[in-house]
Amino acid sequence: MKQIFHIVKYKALSFLKLNPVHNVNDFMKSAGSFIVYAGFAVGTYFLTQTIIHYLLLEVRIGLFLLHQFLSIIMFIFFLSVNVGNIIVSYSTLYKSGEVNFLLTKPVSPTKIFIIKFLDNFFYSSSTMLLIILAAILGYGAYFKLSVINVLSIVLFNFLPFMFIAASLGVIILLFIMKISIRIPLRYIVYVLSAAYVILLFLFFKINSPLKLVSEVMEYYPNLDQYFSGLIPPIIKFLPNNWLTDCLFWTVLGDYSRAAEFYFYQVTVSLLMFFFAAYLGNRFYYKTWLNNINAGNKTRTKIDGKKQSIDFEKESSLSPHTEVILKREILTFVREPNQVIHLLLLLFLIFIFIVSMRGVSLLGTRVIQLQTINYLSVFSFNIFLISTLAMRFVFPLASLEGEAFWKVKSSPVLIRKIFKIKILIYLVPIIIISQLLSYFSNRIFSSRLIVLIGILIAFIAAAFVYINAGMGCIFANFREKNAIRISSSQGAAISFLISLLFIAFQIAILFVPLHNLFQLRRNTGVYDLSFLIIPAAIIIIISVMASFISFKLGIKSLQKDF
Repeated sequence: MKQIFHIVKYKALSFLKLNPVHNVNDFMKSAGSFIVYAGFAVGTYFLTQTIIHYLLLEVRIGLFLLHQFLSIIMFIFFLSVNVGNIIVSYSTLYKSGEVNFLLTKPVSPTKIFIIKFLDNFFYSSSTMLLIILAAILGYGAYFKLSVINVLSIVLFNFLPFMFIAASLGVIILLFIMKISIRIPLRYIVYVLSAAYVILLFLFFKINSPLKLVSEVMEYYPNLDQYFSGLIPPIIKFLPNNWLTDCLFWTVLGDYSRAAEFYFYQVTVSLLMFFFAAYLGNRFYYKTWLNNINAGNKTRTKIDGKKQSIDFEKESSLSPHTEVILKREILTFVREPNQVIHLLLLLFLIFIFIVSMRGVSLLGTRVIQLQTINYLSVFSFNIFLISTLAMRFVFPLASLEGEAFWKVKSSPVLIRKIFKIKILIYLVPIIIISQLLSYFSNRIFSSRLIVLIGILIAFIAAAFVYINAGMGCIFANFREKNAIRISSSQGAAISFLISLLFIAFQIAILFVPLHNLFQLRRNTGVYDLSFLIIPAAIIIIISVMASFISFKLGIKSLQKDF
């Protein structure tokens, strides 16, 4: 145990000293980071109160429905943390140079496993923790909860909830790596992806939001009761339901019933962690060795094959463009973490597209609900786009590595190099954005489809350039792991800026969309004049953000390296 605390202590110290302030530029980066984090936390705090106020007093959904909707959101959040930890844990447990170093020291593989698991949990979830903590504080302030209640919710409810998701993720990873000794990894990934699809389908089949709203509204106006009979029995055993039930009873002041869910959450989180540690003790080192052997065999097969993208093949492109283009594509496809993460994100996008039609129709009889639902789908579309940009575009500069000086000394301008690198990702991301836009708007008029499609194309381009620019400003040429780069402080700031941009878009589109749907209900006509000015404002800001981000990023690379 002393070894674990010793390593964790110095990892914490190295993290705190990761961005020392040596000059004015370093100070400006640190100050800018603090302002973005603080501003976003304050914004989330007040936004949470505004949303709760609107749902309870304007829409009048009642406490029970509020917490059941929150439970659904927490279920999706649970799966996101779970899948995220599978991906990040694979990268840090099986592809990390630090693990290779520690295994040469008198430290047992089990202790390394525990250290890296905790490192993954806090490192990759830090930004999300900030957002959720600010939201919990806003929730507590709205319902006038005491400081002790808020601390209890954070320490004994929310953190254990996340810990269960993370522990389950690393447990699944260990089983995947154990089974991959006999079955190819790609087949296991296919089966696991199908399992997550089935799980999502069954969850919404069993716990239908539409059915729940219909049943609860039969008791109007007594909507603050706890309708236990309306919650499917199996849902009551899920951690997301424990979390929201605990919040519900805390708001009503029934602390004895809330304590029951604190107990469930903490107990299960500890059991999951100890089970993960037990499996790590049994399987981690063996699976680590097997992964090295599998990697060597894969490299041997690749070396013996004729490549579809080859530098010897003739091309109509200029030599500089051809080299940069082929190098970027080959670097990407030869990195398993990149390919697996891309496939999982595309898989999530596919699930979202399949379920789009039903979500878009939700609340069409009530204009306010239709506007909220439309903007929810719209914001989730652009959130997926921003996630793709942050995950794959932000690391571009850092992945050049410490040999970047060779690139700078070549007879090609850095500006041209990064224009080509960004273009490789810009085109597919815009295509994905158009697919999302079409499937979420296909039940509306063709003119609305075209307008929103154009709008989302500019927004997608802005996200790509914002992440490219921020990736250059916060470049870390010593880090070779793309997943850790996209989980760094700079990536977190880029993510928060993207969320602020999304919030701005929602704020500027809410009233025009409400008026558009109101007129559509009264006259049957879509009057797009309501959206012209807001769309123009968003497009202008997107273009400005793209230009400024790219210019600042290139300027940073030219003087920092």
